[in-house]
Amino acid sequence: MLQIKALSLIVLIGLTSNSGYSKFVRSYRHIRPKKIENIVVRYDPNVLRIPGNSFQIGVTTVLENGAIANTKGYLSGKTNWRNFKIEVEGGCFLFGKIRIHKTDEYTKDRFLIVKVYSRKAKTLLKVQKIALNYETSLDIALKPGYRKAPGNYIEYAIVKYYDNESTEIIKLRRLNELTDEYIATISGARIWRNKIIINEDPFSIINHTVRIELAFKKAPMISTRKEIVMDYKDNYRKSVYASSGFSGNAGCSGSTGSAGCCGSRGGNGENGKHGYNGYCLDVFADIFFDTMIHEQLMYVEISYMNGSLISRYLVNTDGGSIKINSCGGDGGDGGNGGCGGDGGKGNDGDWYTYEKRINDSTVVTIDEQKPGGKGGNGGRGGDGGHGGNGGNGGDVFVHYTPCCESYLHLLNAYSIAGDSGDGGLGGSGGSGGSGGSGNPAGSSGSNGDSGYWGSDGYNGYSGEVEYIMVYAEN
Repeated sequence: MLQIKALSLIVLIGLTSNSGYSKFVRSYRHIRPKKIENIVVRYDPNVLRIPGNSFQIGVTTVLENGAIANTKGYLSGKTNWRNFKIEVEGGCFLFGKIRIHKTDEYTKDRFLIVKVYSRKAKTLLKVQKIALNYETSLDIALKPGYRKAPGNYIEYAIVKYYDNESTEIIKLRRLNELTDEYIATISGARIWRNKIIINEDPFSIINHTVRIELAFKKAPMISTRKEIVMDYKDNYRKSVYASSGFSGNAGCSGSTGSAGCCGSRGGNGENGKHGYNGYCLDVFADIFFDTMIHEQLMYVEISYMNGSLISRYLVNTDGGSIKINSCGGDGGDGGNGGCGGDGGKGNDGDWYTYEKRINDSTVVTIDEQKPGGKGGNGGRGGDGGHGGNGGNGGDVFVHYTPCCESYLHLLNAYSIAGDSGDGGLGGSGGSGGSGGSGNPAGSSGSNGDSGYWGSDGYNGYSGEVEYIMVYAEN
């Protein structure tokens, strides 16, 4: 007996290897509890064991004769699982897998307790602890190719590192997923699902640097910090739009004529409204050397003529540019004409009765119908409304300092006219009414004419764009 126990101990020590014990393995489908010398619950240590995950297990049984029996599934053995009953504290067992219960607690020094029973004898054969994996560090991974400039977004993922050297990459999908699990401190940007959206105003980005700090709520000592320094190398575009004109409403359809009467005419579509003229813009540009990022930057400020600020930009003179548009509003489309009403059905001919003598002794009564009435004509379709005119582009005045003169090719201003609205379609004519029944039947009415299409509006005109050098006051 001592020799058998020693043999089983040697075999159990070598279970993590696929060699060295295959000669002991036997195909035991059914195992008697009294024949069991030892039991080990086995699993792949490289599979991540964290709350909410599942992992496969197997049971290796060492019999008193030194033979080894493995369960089906993960261990590819012949032993049926119905030989055992498995209970798991902290999880549940089903079909050769353990699913770990979800928890918000940090899982360092946490274990699953696996109990193996003999199903028939209900004898406890084995109690084994399986350690849960836990996070050891945290990182923020940024998708390459992003631009380090205000208004851009950066796709990111959270990378978790675990004690078994496994990694897990998390891409957030829900709005509150970040705040559910992490303590987040963000400066110079905001986070929308799996995107970091950099603030549009460069002066809201402290020291030209977007900062993101993350820490686990369940383990605040595990944290990470990511800093993204702006270089302002981007092709900025700012368009200021005037309001477009409203489209006209469609005309009402005509009503169907009463018996033998014509359908009414469809209503005309409304004309589209004219687009509004673009805003006059005042642009100021200056050049300075930034000692924090060691780049030469162009400061650009866009305002309405009344002095109200619209936007501010920093543009790297080595790789950046900006395009400014003052756009007139588009004209509204004309409404479509209403359809003409259908003509009414012609009146049916009246019935009358008369007697006809066939011979001296025979008189018959005959029913006959008078001719049917003519159907009413279909109503004419309504005319389409005219399209509105596009608004004129706004004037743009660019004031720049002398040091900007060599870089004006990086600052392009345009006045863009609004497009005209399309004319509305003419309404289709109503169908002629069918003739009334009779002897003979009445003729059908003629179809109504379609309405005229509305004319398109006119495009607006471009405004004035002027570059003006300004000098510092003494």
